[in-house]
Amino acid sequence: MKIKTKIILVFSVLCATAASGVYFFFARANDSVITTQTYQALEDVADTRADEVRSLVSEQKNDVWSLSFDPSIVEVLSSGSGDEEKKQKLRVFLQKDVSLSKGYNEIFLLDEKGKVFLSSDQSHEGVDKSSDPYFLSGENNLFIKEPYFSNTTRRINYAISAPVHDVVSKKRVGLIVVRFNMDKLDGIFSGNGELSQKIDAFLVNSEKKMLTEGKIEKGNVIGSKILSGDTDQCFRESEAVSGHETASYPQKFIDHQGVESLGTTVTLSDLGWCLVVKIDADGALFFTRSMEQKMAAFFFIGVLFFVVSGYFVARNIVGPIERLSRGAEMIGKGDLRYRVIIDSKDEIGDLSRAIDSMARRLRDMSENIGKRVEDQTKELWKKHTAIQEQQVAMLNVLDDVKKLKANYYELLENSRDGIIVVGTDGKVVWVSAVVEKMYGVPADRTKGLPFTDFIDQSNVERVRQDFPKILQGVYVVEEYLTVTSTGKKYWVEVLGRKTEFEGKTVAFLQLRDVTDKKLAAERLRESEERFAAIYEYSKDALMIMEPPDWRFTDANPSCIALFGVKDKTEFLKLHFWDLSPLKQPDGQGSENKAKEMIGKAVWEGSNYFEWKHHKGTGEDFDAAVLLSRINIRGRGGIQATIRDITEKKQAEMMI
Repeated sequence: MKIKTKIILVFSVLCATAASGVYFFFARANDSVITTQTYQALEDVADTRADEVRSLVSEQKNDVWSLSFDPSIVEVLSSGSGDEEKKQKLRVFLQKDVSLSKGYNEIFLLDEKGKVFLSSDQSHEGVDKSSDPYFLSGENNLFIKEPYFSNTTRRINYAISAPVHDVVSKKRVGLIVVRFNMDKLDGIFSGNGELSQKIDAFLVNSEKKMLTEGKIEKGNVIGSKILSGDTDQCFRESEAVSGHETASYPQKFIDHQGVESLGTTVTLSDLGWCLVVKIDADGALFFTRSMEQKMAAFFFIGVLFFVVSGYFVARNIVGPIERLSRGAEMIGKGDLRYRVIIDSKDEIGDLSRAIDSMARRLRDMSENIGKRVEDQTKELWKKHTAIQEQQVAMLNVLDDVKKLKANYYELLENSRDGIIVVGTDGKVVWVSAVVEKMYGVPADRTKGLPFTDFIDQSNVERVRQDFPKILQGVYVVEEYLTVTSTGKKYWVEVLGRKTEFEGKTVAFLQLRDVTDKKLAAERLRESEERFAAIYEYSKDALMIMEPPDWRFTDANPSCIALFGVKDKTEFLKLHFWDLSPLKQPDGQGSENKAKEMIGKAVWEGSNYFEWKHHKGTGEDFDAAVLLSRINIRGRGGIQATIRDITEKKQAEMMI
């Protein structure tokens, strides 16, 4: 018998034996596992649904209890108010609460007689609810009326009521009732995903009437009475153990439809309800039968798979050995180009790759020694050529650097301003030709000198304070008094900044001669001082007027004294015509004529005329007036020179 046949036979027998053992083991364990899983699923669903019901009802009870303390509701019920405006505001408030999708169908208030005093649905107001359980049982505490069909709203609801007490007397003045729709409660029992679709859950009351529909038994109508053994057990536990609210251990029983079932219950003692969760026995056995069928199919497919696999395993083991034998024979005959080529990752594959590698190396050694020498020679020549090219490139770069450096010095030399480069130690590194010419010192003699040698002693301390700022990166612009080698002094504007020069950090100082500008400014200052002295000490009254309203903007002391005004501040609030009588001797109004005289002076440059003025003391006097056009801060203005000629005029009249 060949090796391939032996491998197939042994492999098939072992695999069939193992598959049979696995099948019978899982078949025995299947019933126990499925039953345990089903029980656990029923208990989990029961506990989850019970928690969801408690949470929902607790939240809704809290909402109703909060509304019973609302000040506007307490006020309306306490006063029995007929104030329609207050009732309408409260009605709108209740309608808004209903519209907020909290599951409310209606909110209404009952008075002490049980009549609907106010409702979110105004058409229900006045209806008598005195015999309704939520009125009779909600006198002192919260009351839940289990799901019912409302003849008022024509919908299935459940209601929660709470008493409303007067804030002062603490007496009950009425009740608040909230009708809830079934959407949220039904939503708890319509979910999917728990042990497929075969688990059903619903609520029943103490009379064993269904309060909700299950998701499977849709034929059950709310209010239908059921006689299942599971609900009997639930209410017996409720009576025996107060507060029992966990799922009971699942049991088999005959349900209210006469079907054998597996189920559990949870007592909701505070609500007086029972939660029933069950699955038909056929539904539970469905999983067991399904698993058995799958296991049988798996067994037969497994046996077939292992037989086929045994064949391919045997072929994969024996085939490479045969190819190795053939390859060794061909290489032994001298065919070094022959390849076994086995791609497996096992020892046979490693052996085939070793044989192929050995044959390839033998061929390379015999055929490619000359080619390798030639390739290495070419590579060495390439590297030699590349080194030569790099050397040429470096020489070109050095040449470019020299040209750039020459251009940089040429640019500095051609600057119209003087350039001084100062090192961080305060000594001169380089100066331009302009500096040589200004200070009369050759460039080669300036190197290494303290740059303060160019500064007049009166400015040296200020320069020493500013120099560190430049080295810190501050852009400095200052004016300094400098001195040449012959003692001549220049005012220069220095623009200082930090930069790099020949690879070192330096202060770059750009010098511009501003001596003429400084002298001109000094002359202007002296001229202004002389004018101010003449203006202040003139015996004539001098004043300045500026457009557009021609109000006085300045006046000398003689002017203040002439017009008898309190002080200069008061004077500057006035116009030229404010210091005149209403009319001049020729009958013209003083304001109009004054503006005419000012306009003539602006047009012609000056205007001399006689004028009747008025003092602050109340007396009029004759004056000679000269209006002159002047330039003030770049704008046109008028200077008025006024002299009192009253005595002159009186002397002329006496002649």
